[in-house]
Amino acid sequence: MFHNSKQIAKTLIKLASDYKDKEILIIENFIKFAERKNILHQLPRIVKYLELENKKRSAAERLTVSSQKKLSASLIKNIKEYVRVAPETELDEIPDENIKGGFIARHKNMIYDASIKTQLAKLKNNLII
Repeated sequence: MFHNSKQIAKTLIKLASDYKDKEILIIENFIKFAERKNILHQLPRIVKYLELENKKRSAAERLTVSSQKKLSASLIKNIKEYVRVAPETELDEIPDENIKGGFIARHKNMIYDASIKTQLAKLKNNLII
């Protein structure tokens, strides 16, 4: 049977997330499995996929905030509360001259658009309807 490196990496990630307190046991059993199935030569590719998945997950966990100006520490704290992330969540601040006021935050698969442009558009739509 053929063992796909990417699928093995995904299985290891799933096992590690399901059994957080058993990572060492999972790794030990995986090494035994790899030896038994003669797939140790795939380890570099498996590690590559594990690193890629880790980068994707890390990026998804980060909070990205775009605004025209650098944000103050208190405003960053308020944004983290608004987006409902932990205070220790890492933040990437991206300057964007097109945002005339407010901010646009991205976390996981969500976009929180608190820009003045969007707020004015919402207000306009509410007044017209």
